[in-house]
Amino acid sequence: MAVISEAHKSTLNGSLRIIERSLQMIKAELGLDGQKRQKTVLLEKEDDIDASVKPAMLEVINAMLEEIKKMKNEFGLETETERSSRHVRAYLSEIWILLEDLKADKLSAYGHVSEEEKNAIEPHVLKLLKKLKEIEEIR
Repeated sequence: MAVISEAHKSTLNGSLRIIERSLQMIKAELGLDGQKRQKTVLLEKEDDIDASVKPAMLEVINAMLEEIKKMKNEFGLETETERSSRHVRAYLSEIWILLEDLKADKLSAYGHVSEEEKNAIEPHVLKLLKKLKEIEEIR
């Protein structure tokens, strides 16, 4: 095992973890994982990557992941455990902030909010906030 300073080890660990996550996300975007393309209420992903280049990209990505694995072993880098509950809390906080910003008083930062707009939008936002609170109470 190569000897490197703790500061450099920590930097390698953090940066390579982000790189690995990004490479895994690219693999998912390539659609070679057998997953169906994502379509939600307000978002539809379009696969605009030429199918003929995907295998070559995957080969390079896998080689990069293998190199990261070698670095982990050579430098004694640690595997971090990410807890789902931490991610859920972060997503819930993000949703809460966005919903609060959709209330009429905050929405007015983007222009005058008429009473009609307020009456059309705010009940939906309040329902979503109420549902968000339900989720928080479940966990």
